[in-house]
Amino acid sequence: MNFRQLFFLLFIQFSFSQGNINTIEVNGGNWIEILRNSEYYIDTTNTLKATDISNRLNHFKKNNSSLLSLKKQPHNLWVHLKLKNLGKKQKYWLGMYSQADSLIYYARINAEKTFRFKKLSDYSKPSHLRDSINVRFHFASFDLNQNQELEVLALVKNRKHFTNFYMDFTTPYDNLNW
Repeated sequence: MNFRQLFFLLFIQFSFSQGNINTIEVNGGNWIEILRNSEYYIDTTNTLKATDISNRLNHFKKNNSSLLSLKKQPHNLWVHLKLKNLGKKQKYWLGMYSQADSLIYYARINAEKTFRFKKLSDYSKPSHLRDSINVRFHFASFDLNQNQELEVLALVKNRKHFTNFYMDFTTPYDNLNW
């Protein structure tokens, strides 16, 4: 194999690997560093919707850490994850530990065509106006059947604080047992 062929093959592999994240396989209570298998996109316009973002998944950057730390971020941050439940039907929580002001979860199950709104977690409102406890723990609940696949887009808006966070995907019992 000559240098040109090798270069061509490496170029093709690199081209197809961009925007392609690993599917995280779960089975009940998990302590998997799911952000290590995620990718993110910074929307410098602060105007893109989930439908726009779903068409830009190939522009996302791979995250290689268990945390996502982007310092102070005046722009919207989108995080993309793929998960698959290997076990019996299970309720899961996708939790984010962060100082983020608001987080909007979108999901599509089993490769549906579009992402659907799942939940808004908004800490920019006073606690008595929110439907959650007064802790900086954003979560969304998902019921997954065996072998069901889930793809998540999370829109993180964080104008006041540094954008550092950790995410996990586990059962409510295992989350609360932590």
